[in-house]
Amino acid sequence: MQQHSGVIWSFVGRRLVGVLATALAAGCRIDAPVTADLQGSARAATLQDTTGVTDTASVTAARRLVLSALPNRSARRPLNLASVSKLPTVFLQAKSIVISDPWAVSVNAQGTAIVTNLGISLVTFVDVPSAQVLGTAPVGGAPTDVAFSSNGNTAYVASQASRIDVIDVASRQVTATFAVPGYSPFTVATMPNGSRLFVGSGTGDVLALDPVTGAVVGQTFLGGAINGLTVNPAGTRLYASNYFGGQLIELDPVTLAPLRTFNLGGVTQEIVVSPAGDRVVVASETGFISDVVVSTGVATNVPTPTGAFGLVASPQNFNVVGVTLPGLGAYQAYQPLTRLIRTPYVIGGDLRRAAYHPASRWVIVTNPGLGRVELFR
Repeated sequence: MQQHSGVIWSFVGRRLVGVLATALAAGCRIDAPVTADLQGSARAATLQDTTGVTDTASVTAARRLVLSALPNRSARRPLNLASVSKLPTVFLQAKSIVISDPWAVSVNAQGTAIVTNLGISLVTFVDVPSAQVLGTAPVGGAPTDVAFSSNGNTAYVASQASRIDVIDVASRQVTATFAVPGYSPFTVATMPNGSRLFVGSGTGDVLALDPVTGAVVGQTFLGGAINGLTVNPAGTRLYASNYFGGQLIELDPVTLAPLRTFNLGGVTQEIVVSPAGDRVVVASETGFISDVVVSTGVATNVPTPTGAFGLVASPQNFNVVGVTLPGLGAYQAYQPLTRLIRTPYVIGGDLRRAAYHPASRWVIVTNPGLGRVELFR
């Protein structure tokens, strides 16, 4: 990470030390709006959530704020502001729930999470606010992804056994099964308006299905294997990650025609898109995340300590993107505003996929290495 330093007067140093002390005690919230308060003094840009907890958001922004408040005079002593970015990420009220072989997870607005049990052909229902298991339902073999409809009442489970299971969330029952012979569904995504269901296959294909009948209404071959698949909030773009090709591919969700290919390198995994659709972040198992500006197509690779796998972001804003690091058994917070990544929060095990429930502010992460899911905020 690039080092920043500035020369400050002692009275400014005392004020900045107070700001940094506040940041040290803070947690990094995934839904926190970014604010920068000058008010005639040098202050670090902060993340501020509804509880009033603050956290340092930007080394660069802090440096600019400090330097803008300084007179242009001789040096007293240097202060290295890069230390701000290395503050420990503090998460509160961590809980663990024992679940056999958890892999993928998604949560609806009501707080019901569905966790796929990869090796035993089940999904497990969890009430996220209370951290209670609600029950299970049988699905196809090797279920590797799950997605909710926009209203949260229906869930779709991608199974490598060439099928998609449709679940009524209220009753926790499988109501239909869509067969996709010849394909190995790795990922699943839904259109915001509910008009289509998208499936990414280990064969390198992306399918479009009718969400009511399961009929295949579109197909395109991208090559490799599709490990990440998501639609932007406006429903105007579909994004797929090509596992073997190190690529992010932008498609038209109506025609499935590829529009652009971003050669990111590495081994691409999950994808998240900002609420405005202007940024796309992609995880890579080779030790970085890629932050793509949609309008320009420019991608910035941000290193992570080990391979990055799962990603999660608040649907309301894009201030913090959570990143899972299976090799460390850790979760890391990335701040797209500044492209800074924080110190990993180490849990242990083998963290994989993650989801976020805004109302309760719980992050839920699968941990197949320890046979459980982790909840923290």
